[in-house]
Amino acid sequence: AFLFGGDDYQPSELWNISNSDWAPVDMAGLPLMSKGSPRFSPAVYSPFSSEDGDFIVFNGGGYLNHVRTEDGTPVWSGDEQEYILPDGTIRIGENWSTAPIFSQWDGDVASLIYLGTGNGFLHALYPENGGAYEDWTEEEDGRLNEENGMYGIQLKKPGGKRDTGALTVPEPVGGYIYVASDSRVAYKVQRDRVGESRAGSIKGRLVTYGPVVTQLQFLFGSDTVLFVDTTGRLYSVNRDMEVLYRVYVGSNVTSGISIWKDEQGSGHLHRSVWFGGEDGKLYCYSSI
Repeated sequence: AFLFGGDDYQPSELWNISNSDWAPVDMAGLPLMSKGSPRFSPAVYSPFSSEDGDFIVFNGGGYLNHVRTEDGTPVWSGDEQEYILPDGTIRIGENWSTAPIFSQWDGDVASLIYLGTGNGFLHALYPENGGAYEDWTEEEDGRLNEENGMYGIQLKKPGGKRDTGALTVPEPVGGYIYVASDSRVAYKVQRDRVGESRAGSIKGRLVTYGPVVTQLQFLFGSDTVLFVDTTGRLYSVNRDMEVLYRVYVGSNVTSGISIWKDEQGSGHLHRSVWFGGEDGKLYCYSSI
């Protein structure tokens, strides 16, 4: 196999750090496409006007880590928020298992770190100090996550019962957050207070056949959301979580989806969707 730099080339390790309890690390490292930045990782944040460098977030054993890419030193301190531990991490919860993401400026809202917990809470934090997003700190029932002492949004199933399932990686788009629970419900959540409609209002739900794998993903340049569940269903829904199509692929699904524009020279008329099955097959479907 060809190796850049030759067979004897060895890249240099720049640094490494150990997270709390030496737990396995979960990080949103998949390269994505956006209009403002052709390729980026949702785990890495670069302030538009800052001389402090770049930052990276990841989950390790239920601890949120926010460190500098230059040397791995923590950004936060316990002096800023009472729930920040002395080592600069935040204890999210015992069952937390999804990766946090950065979402850079979206309309009038500053950059935020989004994360889902293992007990059905969505959290949004300011990167600079770890404080909760101000629209989510209102003293209302269900806003305080007693497991970690942070304010957030408690999702609710159809009928109003609290959803205490583990959440997927959030997908923030245009003032809304698309996320699913392993309780087999996918949600569209209003991020901000709009008139009499409070922040965290559920604006769309869809009960799925099985838990959604990894996350819901927007089809770039469209109003379509795509995702798969563990039972082998590929879903296409609109922004209001109304089903456009749902197809059974013939096998349980073991991976999240990848979407890519491969029309040129491939004969594919639209972007393709790839995902892996329990049967050992890689599946490719048209997104439309």
